[in-house]
Amino acid sequence: MGMGTTEKQGGSDVRANLTSASADGEDAWDRRFRLLGHKWFLSAPMCDAFLVLAQAEGGLSCFFVPRIVPDLADPQGPGRANAIQIQRLKGKLRNQANASAEVEFHGATAWLIGEEGRGIPQILEMGSITRMECATDSSGLMRQALSIALNHCSQRSAFGKPLIEQPLMQNVLADLALEAEAASIAVDARGAHV
Repeated sequence: MGMGTTEKQGGSDVRANLTSASADGEDAWDRRFRLLGHKWFLSAPMCDAFLVLAQAEGGLSCFFVPRIVPDLADPQGPGRANAIQIQRLKGKLRNQANASAEVEFHGATAWLIGEEGRGIPQILEMGSITRMECATDSSGLMRQALSIALNHCSQRSAFGKPLIEQPLMQNVLADLALEAEAASIAVDARGAHV
């Protein structure tokens, strides 16, 4: 899932957002809305759905915005593209594999997440979970890399001994092991506070 909070006029002050959400009835997914507006940054535009902040009658709220929405005329059909227009991908200095885009909502179908007017706490909760997942994933990758390095070094030889028995390689592997252990302890400590 991607996330859309930032707008041109507000920047990091999301309370200044102008994207509007107007009530559009109710269905099996709960209260339905239509979003009109512009997001200066929408993270991960290749995702199947997005959490988006928009101004509803009760204030800034969080909405679930799928890329494909059910066709009311044919609910069992494949659905239709939601009214989300990607204007351009953003140029980035780092993390280019995780795209960001500038988008417009032209009456995009959306469903309220949480309480109306409580969009910021709702989307921050999602952000906290995402950051914990990033830390856990990174820690797991470090552990996997260490395991692969240990396996490789136990099977390869140099100067008549397995690499794992060579003092300089032991230093390298010990450093990797310490870093991997420190990362997993940091994730455990952070997890205990979440």
